[in-house]
Amino acid sequence: MSQSQNEIYTTEFLVGVLAGMLVGGVLAVWYAPQSGQTTRDNLARWFHNQTRMVAERVQGESVAQSLETGRAIAHSHRAEQAKRLPAG
Repeated sequence: MSQSQNEIYTTEFLVGVLAGMLVGGVLAVWYAPQSGQTTRDNLARWFHNQTRMVAERVQGESVAQSLETGRAIAHSHRAEQAKRLPAG
């Protein structure tokens, strides 16, 4: 296969990826279950609750202890999410 043929295939592939991203983005916005503002508010509330929970758990600990507690919390959250995701 010639280099110009490779360049054509690469260009076509990139155009296809960009078109897919555009269509996917439009469909995601179109079928979103709630408004963007509501989603941002929910994420902000979730983040605030998570940081408050971590702050309460590490209060009065040294930096090393706080880091270890934070790692343990992150590990438990990852394990929870892994259980929720389908295998495969």
